[in-house]
Amino acid sequence: MRVFYDHQIFTEQKHGGISRYFFELMNRFKSKEDKLISSTIVSNNEYLRYLQNSKSIPFFPNNQFRGKARVMNLINRMNTERLLKRGDYDVFHPTFYDSYFLKFLGNKPFVLTVYDLINEKFNSQFEYLKLEDEIIKSKRLLMKHASKIIAISESTKTDIINYYQIDKNKIEVIYLGNSLLKHVGNQKAMFQFDYVLFVGNRTMYKNFIFTIQSVHQLLKQYDLKFVCFGGGQFSQNEIDVINKLGLQNLVIQIGQHDDQTLENLYSNALFFIFPSMYEGFGLPLLEAFGCKCPVLSSTGGSLKEIAGDAAIYFDPSDSQSLHKSFSEMLDSTDLRDQYIKRGTERVSLYSWDKTYLETQHVYKAII
Repeated sequence: MRVFYDHQIFTEQKHGGISRYFFELMNRFKSKEDKLISSTIVSNNEYLRYLQNSKSIPFFPNNQFRGKARVMNLINRMNTERLLKRGDYDVFHPTFYDSYFLKFLGNKPFVLTVYDLINEKFNSQFEYLKLEDEIIKSKRLLMKHASKIIAISESTKTDIINYYQIDKNKIEVIYLGNSLLKHVGNQKAMFQFDYVLFVGNRTMYKNFIFTIQSVHQLLKQYDLKFVCFGGGQFSQNEIDVINKLGLQNLVIQIGQHDDQTLENLYSNALFFIFPSMYEGFGLPLLEAFGCKCPVLSSTGGSLKEIAGDAAIYFDPSDSQSLHKSFSEMLDSTDLRDQYIKRGTERVSLYSWDKTYLETQHVYKAII
């Protein structure tokens, strides 16, 4: 079986959940019967560096210039179209929602993975998402023509059915896996103070400002640091809010994006907080579980489905709910130890090997 993955997400992302997902799938093509085809020629994605037999090369990784992303996309797109026209594959799996490939497929089947319906759910709330209406249109077109749709949670499957009236039998739920398994061992902790960890993007539905506004008094009371991994440097608006709350010395941004740093941060945090208003899956939950880090999570989207009884939950729209649960987790070592144990048990239910095998089953079913 020959499976063709296109370039889209590896052109766009240096790191992130979607490119991690496809890297983990692609890196498991090791049998003689199954062949991986990738059309990505140039990419600065950090995961592709570790892909076995990857033919992609970095594209001026340390230089930013106007039109860089457009040039990368053009090179990769031309190669993708060339391989699509050749037709030497059994099933096509696009890595994002651009529908450019439909005119080249002929009778070849394709599988579409839908990660979440953030654009659809929050389009009216956040101005930025209104600029991405084309994604919604393209996603609708692809779901109509796809041979099979993979949803990464039951929550996402339900959203697809409700928003797009897709036949439930066309959708397969395949959970994701965990890439962080506490490899740091006895490595020295990055910080010698207590901190709570926030991971990833902080904008819009990720609820960062709402979170620090809700718990700023507790941070001051306990002299507790709030460490943010990834997500870029603080925006001016974030800096203004942090300063207004008097948290200049308590809220810290970590610029590194490597797994070793992230594992270290999870492994030594008092707990991880995931205040997102909505997630299609929530990979950081599994990362925290795998690193034996207690989890305080919102109830947004799929998060309760994925974490089960291994997290303390709060309403992401209720400041008092967040403050109360944050205080409970902060005050009890026994409670944190209890949730570390539950998280260790919960994460054992998920693995990328399982994700790969179930995805292969979908491919074979439609060929």
